[in-house]
Amino acid sequence: AVYAQYAKALRVNPDLAGRFIFTFVVLPDGSIDLLKLKTSELGDEVLEKQLLDKIRQIKFGKEDTVPTAFEYMFAFLPS
Repeated sequence: AVYAQYAKALRVNPDLAGRFIFTFVVLPDGSIDLLKLKTSELGDEVLEKQLLDKIRQIKFGKEDTVPTAFEYMFAFLPS
């Protein structure tokens, strides 16, 4: 769904490319908390918000663990 959002934005701006780095915490129930954009080279605030909204919907499986922080990167390149 994240790449589909990017592909949709490419139709408007075919030169759209760059790294999109974000941080988040996975809670024991599998949900995402404290999702934040760290850096983005996309230069498209609307797309960045849409991507974060899609990422927020991801559900990891429930685990008997402590909340765990992650940093992740997407590298978007037009095909």
